Amino acid sequence: MALSFIRPSLAAATPRRRPYINAVGEADRRNTYLGIAPDGKIYAGMDSVTLLAETADVALEKLIEGIR
Repeated sequence: MALSFIRPSLAAATPRRRPYINAVGEADRRNTYLGIAPDGKIYAGMDSVTLLAETADVALEKLIEGIR
């Protein structure tokens, strides 16, 4: 998936469709950007994005557990 910061929203590309991901924050000491898709899924990445979690609640749990 490609990641673009031309605008405040992130663009995630899939082979069949290109859903837009809105930037919601940063993680990992600003080395990773976080974004949310219209369906509520949370993505993380810098030059490419990967699915972090299906919901914001699960993403928050993953981010907190990673700090411990």
